[in-house]
Amino acid sequence: MHASYKQLITEHEAIEAAANGLLADIANAKTTSAQLAQQLDNLAVAVQEHVAVEVRIVSAFDKTHLAGPWIEAWQEGLGASECLKADWTRFLGAWDEADICDNRAGFDADAHAILGRLKNRVQLKTSAFYATALQTGAITLR
Repeated sequence: MHASYKQLITEHEAIEAAANGLLADIANAKTTSAQLAQQLDNLAVAVQEHVAVEVRIVSAFDKTHLAGPWIEAWQEGLGASECLKADWTRFLGAWDEADICDNRAGFDADAHAILGRLKNRVQLKTSAFYATALQTGAITLR
């Protein structure tokens, strides 16, 4: 499967919407821990599926298209993505329905921190990484 800019942006929008929805529901005392855990699971699946597409793009990308500061920016981006991936995995492992129920305030704080980083990364990839991938032919427009 060849990824398109449109597909990747659509997935980013869905991830951001799910993250924002989860954060809004965390603030709503009527939302149960079971509902929050389900939303988190749904978000985790969306992120996992999207990252799998990005991994295919990155592994197929010809880095010789990059020069000068773009090489360094590419490497920094990969490093930041790996760091976020590790932290995201720890976050998912730390919070299930029972943990959310037992420590909703802790879940609230952790979710705001990691989802803020996730949304920032999504926005950065949309504005920088995908533009470069589109210009170099690593992805198509549609």
